[in-house]
Amino acid sequence: MIKLARMTKLEYQEYAMCSQNRYAQAGARAVGISIEIARQKANAQFEELLPDGLQTQNQHLYAIIKDDKLPIGIMWFAQVSSDGCNEEFLYDIEIEAEYRGQGLGKKAMELFEAKARELKLDTLGLHVFYDNEVACALYKKIGYAEIKSGKGSMVMRKKLK
Repeated sequence: MIKLARMTKLEYQEYAMCSQNRYAQAGARAVGISIEIARQKANAQFEELLPDGLQTQNQHLYAIIKDDKLPIGIMWFAQVSSDGCNEEFLYDIEIEAEYRGQGLGKKAMELFEAKARELKLDTLGLHVFYDNEVACALYKKIGYAEIKSGKGSMVMRKKLK
């Protein structure tokens, strides 16, 4: 059993450092740019999206908790307006390596959908790099469709019923 718990200030600080580096590495690999340029882009994006860190309005940062105590990953999403839709957009999800392949990513995505319903939103969106084949397959399996593609990545959307 997993649940979402709001990130603490310490968890957020650790997350911010690791996330920017991980996103830069994935971007550099997927798009074919230098790691330095990818880091600059990742840092700028992070600052733009989370100018007030945990206190940034409409941004939701969670630890993914297993069995009521064990942190096994993170989830970051926001309420955004995109292409005329008010949606919940998933900026980041990460399940720690030793917990992958157990269906926990799918369960976390179900929690993401539940949060959207709580917020009275009916559209979900996310961005994924093409080389993240496991995530791409999961998102397609649970009903996401590609709406926009770019060099090395795509944006996907799902309408809730």
